[in-house]
Amino acid sequence: TFAARDQRLKSDVARWIEGMDRMVTQYAYTVERPMTVYRGFGGYEPQLGDVVTDRGYWSTSLDGNVASGFTRTSERPVAKIVLRPGKRVVIPDNPSEREVILPPGSKIRMLKDTGEKTSVGNPIWLAELVE
Repeated sequence: TFAARDQRLKSDVARWIEGMDRMVTQYAYTVERPMTVYRGFGGYEPQLGDVVTDRGYWSTSLDGNVASGFTRTSERPVAKIVLRPGKRVVIPDNPSEREVILPPGSKIRMLKDTGEKTSVGNPIWLAELVE
């Protein structure tokens, strides 16, 4: 039935979130020097000045071209975020995506167009982490 399938899905999601929380607790890395990461936006098109937040974990990449693969078009911007020393992140063993995971509830402010572009033409916008 739909209700049983819905309950199984909720249970699966809860287990996944618990696993992510455990991973963050066990494998969190404290940024020691400024680290630049990139975030593409698939379902949302930010505007300059926007503060973008996500209640879930944020997947970012050390490679702007990887992040551009998560946008729906080459017109959508990719955020370039400089993480300050002391920020806690998780760096999973995911060499193809060069992934860096930011904690739930992270917020960024879209500051300005850098004039740079990814290899497929996405504009790269500078963004700051809002603490």
